[in-house]
Amino acid sequence: MSKKISIKWDEEFYIAGVISAVRDYKLVFDINTFFQLDLKRIDDIEMIVEDSATTAGLFEEAEKENKNEPSKHSAFQFYDENSKKEYSVISNSGSKGFLLADQKKFDYFFLLRVESHKKKEFEKMIKSFAEIETVSAAVIFELKNVQSKINLFI
Repeated sequence: MSKKISIKWDEEFYIAGVISAVRDYKLVFDINTFFQLDLKRIDDIEMIVEDSATTAGLFEEAEKENKNEPSKHSAFQFYDENSKKEYSVISNSGSKGFLLADQKKFDYFFLLRVESHKKKEFEKMIKSFAEIETVSAAVIFELKNVQSKINLFI
C-alpha cells in the first residue's frame, strides 16, 4: 500500500540535477565511493501523471495501456545519524514520465536535507561531482524556479 508524503521545499532542502549516461546503481555506487556515503535502494517513488505533456510522447504506449498506473522512479537514500543529513538520489525519468517535466535535461536528482543551513557545503559537494567519472554535469537549482507540480507517493 502506498502513502502520500509531503515535502517542505525550504532552505533546509537542497537539490541538484545530475546528467549521467549510466544506470542508477552505477551512479549511486560511484557517489557512495567518492563521498563515502551508504546510499541504498528504497521503494520506487511513484508519481501520478496527470498531464500527458509531461511524457513528451516518450511513453505513449504505456500511457494508453495503464492510464491510472503511476510512473515509478528509482530512489536511493542514506541518513547520516552523526551529521543529521539525509542524502537521496532519484531518477527523473520513470516508467510513464518525468518526475520534473520541466527539468528533462537531468537524468537524476541529488537531494540533501539537513537540520541547519548548509548551502555552502552543498555547493562545494556538487562542484566535486565533476570529479566523478560517470557524471557529465551536476547543477544546483532553486525549486521556486521549477514549474512542475509533483505528486509523490512511496
